[in-house]
Amino acid sequence: MMNAPSLLKEMRGWLVWKFVQEPGGKKQLKVPFYVNGVPRNGKQGSVADRANLASFDEAIAVFEAGGWDGVGFAMLPDWGLVGLDFDDVVDLEGNLLREVECLIAGTYAEWSPSGKGVHAFMRGMLADKKSRARPGVFGFETFCSRGFLTFTGDVLPICEMLGFEDRIEDLSDDILTLFNERFPGASTHPAITDDDDPLMTYVSPLNASDDEIREWLSCLDPDMGYLDWLQVGMALHHETGGEVRGIDLWDAWSDSEKTGKYPGRELLEAKWDGFGRLGSRPPVTLRYIRRAATLAKSKDDVVLDAKDFISMAHRYIECEAQGDEGQTLQRVQGVWYRHVGSHWVEMSDDEIRASFWLWLGKSKKYAKEGGIEPFKPSKSQVESGLDALRAVGALPGVAAPRWLPGYSGAAPHDLITVANGLLHVKSRQLLPHTPGYFNLNALPYPWDADATPQNWLTFLDQVFEGDTESIQTLQEMFGYLITADTRQQKMFLLIGPKRSGKGTIGRVLSVLVGRSNVASPTLNSLALNFGMQPLINKLLALVPDARISGQSNTQAIVERLLMISGEDDITIDRKNREAWHGRLSTRFVVLTNETPQLGDASGALVGRFIILSLRQSFYGREDLGLSDRLIAEMPGILRWSLEGLDRLRQRGRFIQPASGQVEVDEMAALNSPIGAFVDEVCELGSEFFTPTSELFGAWRSWCNEQERKQLWNREIFAKNLRAAFCGLRAMRHRVGDARICGYTGIRVKHVDLCGFA
Repeated sequence: MMNAPSLLKEMRGWLVWKFVQEPGGKKQLKVPFYVNGVPRNGKQGSVADRANLASFDEAIAVFEAGGWDGVGFAMLPDWGLVGLDFDDVVDLEGNLLREVECLIAGTYAEWSPSGKGVHAFMRGMLADKKSRARPGVFGFETFCSRGFLTFTGDVLPICEMLGFEDRIEDLSDDILTLFNERFPGASTHPAITDDDDPLMTYVSPLNASDDEIREWLSCLDPDMGYLDWLQVGMALHHETGGEVRGIDLWDAWSDSEKTGKYPGRELLEAKWDGFGRLGSRPPVTLRYIRRAATLAKSKDDVVLDAKDFISMAHRYIECEAQGDEGQTLQRVQGVWYRHVGSHWVEMSDDEIRASFWLWLGKSKKYAKEGGIEPFKPSKSQVESGLDALRAVGALPGVAAPRWLPGYSGAAPHDLITVANGLLHVKSRQLLPHTPGYFNLNALPYPWDADATPQNWLTFLDQVFEGDTESIQTLQEMFGYLITADTRQQKMFLLIGPKRSGKGTIGRVLSVLVGRSNVASPTLNSLALNFGMQPLINKLLALVPDARISGQSNTQAIVERLLMISGEDDITIDRKNREAWHGRLSTRFVVLTNETPQLGDASGALVGRFIILSLRQSFYGREDLGLSDRLIAEMPGILRWSLEGLDRLRQRGRFIQPASGQVEVDEMAALNSPIGAFVDEVCELGSEFFTPTSELFGAWRSWCNEQERKQLWNREIFAKNLRAAFCGLRAMRHRVGDARICGYTGIRVKHVDLCGFA
């Protein structure tokens, strides 16, 4: 079966297409259709257009049913994605052009339907432009805010070989360079002509039948308040995409009581034409009418079939877990979550069980004789009902933060949940909270665009002694950590003496990110069986005092730090629950008085850290009221942090401050002594060859000079040498009649070191 990157599969942007002969021409056009068979005409990105776009599974099902030439993905500006279309990229031997292979390396890419082109996806924003192929020059087209890309699932061999079938990378400098070469002087920003706000949450219709809608409307009194009456019209407009049947339903219901207050069809039509824009608030949907009908019916008894547990579970959700904007109870990876206004919080099984017991206890059931009687639930009925509820409420394959099925909006890594809304990082626009956004983290303070953190800036100038580079790196670090973005694949190490400001920075960071979003593990705990469980659904792991005991499994600690920071999928054992599997959004910040020694011959761990050095101690001069004054400036610190995030994203990567380079070198030497040995004693070059015995002798001599107590044997030395310097090759060279084992690519600078035995 055709597959797609998980990021694309989560979006409701899919359609089908077929070849249609161009009128009066010889060319076949790829014409997009919604899955209901209607051509995709009209305004792209409008409410009606979005309402007809489908999920990946829906589009695949329609395609496989026959009558279509393929599936496609609609490009809209709020996806935060760029579609890249390369034409005529195959040479005479049928191989992909090397230039194009380099351009798409690192991201998902596939063959186009013709087999002579390539389609790729990257994260970002780019103007929609087209450069046609000509002799000796491949075609290049970009899609961001309009059109669609055909989707074949025929992954490029280079993409498959590197394991990038599920990876969509940020827009690369190479693509931007190509864009500027092909379209000199053109703006890279996409032109957004839609009056609707592209950042606003989109909510799919319920696709309810007219009979279902009439049943819900029958529970409502049309002689309601004017604003409530308007909201009914808005909900029907959203559900029907503005079609005539929607206003017919509104019209018939409004005039159903014949009270004389009905304003007439003409006024309805005037209002109807004004509905449908997203504006500055989420759309009113049919969920509003369904919820109002449920509340109206709940005034009467809830009557259940005591043997139909699936229907019972659906009715429980309808009565107890529905809001005006959608369902407020979900089960994800074996855990219940309830929406509490700004975000989703975990609920225990006991809480759900108690709620279900009480709801059944006040419900009624059909009696055997045909009447209605109190339900009086038994334990077995509750257990069966809860089993059904777990099935009905389960959301497979969802990991926070994500838009839930049926909803879409700005990319999650560009959203921060604050007390007064969803803050869009790029535009600084504040959007309303919605249960359609599955987020487990919310900052406990509001967004204030005018706040300034004067005490915080003064504090940083003191602890970093005016080191602007370190302060800016900390600012970028703070901005990075308040989002769910993990793409930098970095951890952070703050090293300094006691009372140097590390703890204060850590406390401020914890409040900034939100205490419920922070775990405080020890490095030693990461090696334990359940040691990573506290990291699940946390944005930050703040290690307050990094110390490694003599009994620690340092290799396990290194392995897990590399996996988590490297965005790898990981399986985590949980106490008394099924194992959790997924990708953690947790970033590590380690506070320490001394450089941690973990042991990583490859040197990969050191490369993951950005190190900030604090050299001044305020011991005996502590300001005990400082933390309270700084925490009061949180809205200003948030604004300051986002300015750092802007700078980081514009540059694309963190820069190691020069003031921390000494600690970087020290950490490299402590954790990968083989690297320090090669730096001090050896030279690298393709023309060199050194026998293994000479290299090992030089290593032992160097260890003796460094007073290193633990000497590796020859086999471990060879393994660690290859891990640290993968360009070295083990070879056998003939010297006279003997064949000598050694390594090409390295030699010992000081020959007198080679004789140590």
